[in-house]
Amino acid sequence: MAVNRFQGRTAIVTAEALLPRQREQIERALGCRIFEHYGSREFAMIAAECEAHQGMHLNPLAAYVEYQPLQQGTESTHELLVTDLLNYGMPLIRYRINDCAGPGPARELEPCSCGRGYPRLRPVVGRTVDVFRFANGDMLPGVALTNRLLQVVPGLLKVQVIQETMQDFHLRYVAGNSFSTADLELLRGKLAQFFPPDLHWRFEAVSEIPREASGKTRFCISRLAPEVRA
Repeated sequence: MAVNRFQGRTAIVTAEALLPRQREQIERALGCRIFEHYGSREFAMIAAECEAHQGMHLNPLAAYVEYQPLQQGTESTHELLVTDLLNYGMPLIRYRINDCAGPGPARELEPCSCGRGYPRLRPVVGRTVDVFRFANGDMLPGVALTNRLLQVVPGLLKVQVIQETMQDFHLRYVAGNSFSTADLELLRGKLAQFFPPDLHWRFEAVSEIPREASGKTRFCISRLAPEVRA
C-alpha cells in the first residue's frame, strides 16, 4: 500500500520546547521547514517563530510579557508574567503562567534580520512546579506524574499528591462513576513505581479538589520548609 508523503511547505510545532535535534529530525521526516509556536490555553498564541529562525517574536498588541526573577537581585531564571490585551470578557493581568525563561540573550531587544520590529521571547527553559524530595536525597518533579497516574487509572477523575514531611504523603482523589477498589490498588501500584517504599500514605476521597487563588488546581504540593526544598 502506497504511503502519501506530507505535501505542506511548512509545519508548526507547539506544546513543548523544541530541541535542536528534534527540529532536525522533524524537518527531515516532513521534508519542510518547521516553525515553533509558544502559547497557552489562557492566551492562545503568545509568541511565534519567523522565517529567520532566530527566536520567537512576541506580539505586544495581543499580550504583554514580563520577566520576574525567581531570586530577587540575580540574573537567574525568570518566571513569565502575562497580561492579555485582547480578552475583554475576563482579563488576566500579570498572570503567573508557571513557565520560566532564562536570562535571555542580548538580541532579545535587537532588530531581527527578518525586519519585524517585534521583540523576541527569551528562551523558555522550564516550569515552576513543586518537587518531591526524599530522605535519601532523591527528587521527583510532580509534573512527571501527571500522565503516569491519572491517565492510567480509569476510575479516577482527579488526583492531588501532597508531601507533608519527608515520610508523610497525603493523596486526594475524586472518584468517577466506574470507580472500584481495583482502581485504588492500581493507583497504589503506580505510586510504588516512582516513590520509595518506606513512605506513609494517607488516601482521602473528596468530591472536589480545591483550586488555588489563581483558579488553577495544583496537581502536586510540597509543604516542606523552604530550606529543605532548596
